[in-house]
Amino acid sequence: MSILKSSLVVSLWTFASRISGFVRDMVIAGKLGTGGMADAFFVALTLPNLLRRLFAEGAFNVSFVPVFSRVHEGEGVEEASKFASLIFAILIANLTVITVLAWMFMPWIIGTIIAPGMKSQPDVMDMTVFLGRITFPYIIFISAASLIGSMCNTIGKFSAYASMPILFNIALISSFMTLPYGGVDPALAGAIGLPVAGILQFGYMAYALKKNPLTLHRPKSKKHKELGSFFKRLGPAAMAVGVLQLSFIIDMHLASYLGESAISYLNYANRFYQLPLSLIGVAMATVLLPHFSRALKREDWNEVKTTFFNALIFGLMLGSAAMVGLLFLAFDLMGTLFGHGAFGDDSVRQSALAMMGYSIGLPAFILSKVTLTAFYAAEDTKTPFYISIFILVCNVILNIVLMQHFAHVGIALATGICGWINAGLQIMLLRKKQRVPLVGSRILIPGLVKSIVPAIIMAVFLFGFAAIIPGAEHKLLAVIRLLSVILLASVVFAGAVFMTGLARPADIRAALSRRRP
Repeated sequence: MSILKSSLVVSLWTFASRISGFVRDMVIAGKLGTGGMADAFFVALTLPNLLRRLFAEGAFNVSFVPVFSRVHEGEGVEEASKFASLIFAILIANLTVITVLAWMFMPWIIGTIIAPGMKSQPDVMDMTVFLGRITFPYIIFISAASLIGSMCNTIGKFSAYASMPILFNIALISSFMTLPYGGVDPALAGAIGLPVAGILQFGYMAYALKKNPLTLHRPKSKKHKELGSFFKRLGPAAMAVGVLQLSFIIDMHLASYLGESAISYLNYANRFYQLPLSLIGVAMATVLLPHFSRALKREDWNEVKTTFFNALIFGLMLGSAAMVGLLFLAFDLMGTLFGHGAFGDDSVRQSALAMMGYSIGLPAFILSKVTLTAFYAAEDTKTPFYISIFILVCNVILNIVLMQHFAHVGIALATGICGWINAGLQIMLLRKKQRVPLVGSRILIPGLVKSIVPAIIMAVFLFGFAAIIPGAEHKLLAVIRLLSVILLASVVFAGAVFMTGLARPADIRAALSRRRP
């Protein structure tokens, strides 16, 4: 299966999960709004999500996939299953210990590290600690499910893992829509839904694994010849991803001092730019990591070079278009989707402004997903770590400076700016260190410049549309207007892509029909 076709499979399922995620967020916005209880829920939700990015989708995954892929390619299914089973046992044992410690020290974690500003609101602080203890076990189930998903991805079975987040959204929507009718506080209802979602996701992935030749079983030995290789990569990768998560913690830490609702504004804004980031960046990275690992093992340098060049070009092209769309439609999107119930006009405005701050870095976030995958596939986890340390320092400085003038919007803006610094450094060092053979700057730079032309054309269209057709007051008319502009902008963008020669219908059909040898 080709990279484009595999990415499309992941993107389609990711799109479906994000649509259900928006329904989930609409329910949350209506039930919680942006007050103190909403802040408490989002902080409690952040704790397992931060570790999920470390143990499920982050360092553990990028350390596991290259080694697992090598074992699978070189020694077959049985040996790969043995290795995966041992890693699975180590993962669950360590996460169980971490969960017990988190329960014990939750007041200190919240009050000292995550959101110390909440100490000025004792009721909110107590609720946050309570909810954090309920949500934390989710990390065990989602990490187990994600490891199984990595196994499936390595053998080219992407659908199950890509569709898994839909279960998360269904569980939370069900909790918010049912439990409050029994007298349960909405924030508590959402927290209860999190471990339930984890159990559903793990069960779903365990069922998906049964359809594949790979298996998980109780390991007969605590040793494996590739275990050292795995941990050698895990350390630097964990530090690199850990630094990134530390950046999120610092953002929330600082936002907690900006008063009630600042954390909620950032969380709602985060939802929007995460959609294109997942559809484009995460989908491409999910497919590229095992593909790069196999190509590097075969020393197929031409395949590596072509794949990397195309990923950068299409990543920037799509990311730039998504950035333009979010910048021009920020207030329409936030008001139409979330502007109801407890989510009032001021919540719409403040969240939309934060969304715009995040969005300026969207193309860079997507480029970083591609370049980071190239580092990890080449089994270089140290360079991304050093880059992430520098970016963390930049983010802290920019946060402190910008939040003085723009409050929570300054925090979002700092994130967007640091995204570009990060992407630039990764591309520069990837070329300098020659971890993978890259195309020359005479080809790469013109290609990158050309890739943003469709986004510029789309921006001109959106500017003209806003000038000619003003916003609508009635909710139904606002929805119709928003859907119309998104559809028309997509058509304009697609036409610009074909007009500039970045893609041709015949090339897309050929890529979608091509199968992996």
